Amino acid sequence: MLRAAHTSRRLLACALALATVALLGAGRAEAGNGVAPNGQSFTVRVDATGAITSPSSIDLVVRLDAEDSAPFVWVSDSPTVGSAGTPAGRTVAGCSSTSLLPSGEPGTWICRASTVSMQPGRTYYWWLDYDRRDPGAAAPTSQISGPFSFSLVQEAPPVAPVDPHAGASSKTVESAARLPSADRYDGSRSVKHVPLTTLVYTTLKTLGLPRQLAFACWSPADWRSVLAAEGSEPTRGRAVLLGFWLGRQPRWLHLAPEVCKDVQALLTTRRVNARRASALATVIHETLHAYGVRNEAETNCYAVQLVPSFGRALGLGAKRSAYMGKLARNYVRAHSPAGYWNAARCREGGAWDLFEGPNPPS
Repeated sequence: MLRAAHTSRRLLACALALATVALLGAGRAEAGNGVAPNGQSFTVRVDATGAITSPSSIDLVVRLDAEDSAPFVWVSDSPTVGSAGTPAGRTVAGCSSTSLLPSGEPGTWICRASTVSMQPGRTYYWWLDYDRRDPGAAAPTSQISGPFSFSLVQEAPPVAPVDPHAGASSKTVESAARLPSADRYDGSRSVKHVPLTTLVYTTLKTLGLPRQLAFACWSPADWRSVLAAEGSEPTRGRAVLLGFWLGRQPRWLHLAPEVCKDVQALLTTRRVNARRASALATVIHETLHAYGVRNEAETNCYAVQLVPSFGRALGLGAKRSAYMGKLARNYVRAHSPAGYWNAARCREGGAWDLFEGPNPPS
């Protein structure tokens, strides 16, 4: 499954509206604008996989006054701002009004942008997207301050003795059969995820399709190795490869580290959010390929409809399961590349409506 890597502002509209009041009491400053950083470089440390370990975040400073509302700070790998204020490139971090932190100065706020999705040696761009209602105006208007930039420079690693027995991962899809079974995925090693197998099996029984499949949750290094062996790579332009199924290996589904991480967070905390709902839709999407569904848009449509069934199997209850299904549908629809969503067919009462209604049966 491919996901176009940018975030829809519409998903955040309700949260932003609710948090506006907190910012209005901050005191008066200049009209909304970004302050810093702009053009600075930050030194970062990375682990063996190239992931940034320190700092865990970059502080972006903005100013807002009483006429400003619905602020959102975007961080992207491209300086191009879309027509709706969202990134035209890949979104790597962001802050809504609920996650902005007071700086200690009136009207000044900090967006603590996570570096989890950033890479050393890259320049990133950020801007403040907000609404402003000037005195005498009938309604607020959308405003953009920025884009600004900052760069990440990798710290020179310490010189260490070479271990002749160490090397890059050589895992392939055939290695899946030798993965250890585990109840949890923490990213440090590749595993065969046992609870996920059971829950997906229960979910697909909703359609009368009881067939047990195995899920390989690959570590970052192993995932790159597996994809390289298949002539692929984790990213394709602005899209990210999240998982796949192979006809020559019909009982195995292969999942990207970020998908397994988000699904594991859902299993562990039982807390629902859009990323976790989307990751779950990816799992079900690849499962449906194993059941013979080939059309990508059709597969996505069925997958988001089955997310509530998974929630029920997990014990979330009908209301939270339905909410998770709604999040999955909105997220997948907003992030699907061309050919991966068909609004005419994927709707209540449409050609791909599995349950002839908004929710699956209990």
